[in-house]
Amino acid sequence: MKIKSALRFMTLIIVAFVLMSWGRSGHRIISLKSALSFNEDMNQFWDWADYLSSHASDPDIRRNSAPEEGPMHYIDIDNYPEFKETGKIPMVYSEVVEKHGKEFVTQQGTLPWATLNTLDSITKLFFAE
Repeated sequence: MKIKSALRFMTLIIVAFVLMSWGRSGHRIISLKSALSFNEDMNQFWDWADYLSSHASDPDIRRNSAPEEGPMHYIDIDNYPEFKETGKIPMVYSEVVEKHGKEFVTQQGTLPWATLNTLDSITKLFFAE
């Protein structure tokens, strides 16, 4: 009976691990599907779908080789006192750094500000002549 329970437990752990593994395949599939989901007004993405999907994991690869990339992939938001009190943190990166210091902010992760920075960069590129 103990062996059956142990086998069930191990099987459950292995299945959970496999299901939780996002990896390159997950990024590639989602990127490909999203590029192909644009309507005809945005069909220029269709031509780039393979390229975009093949580079969807590039940030994760950089995260392992460039120390500044890692914090851009997470935020430990519960470590911000104002989040615990109000459910909010400053949206402007310079404001949060001024309030908490760059070291603290980097240690907690910079995902929201990295995302906004990327969005701003992409928006500027779209509207550039």
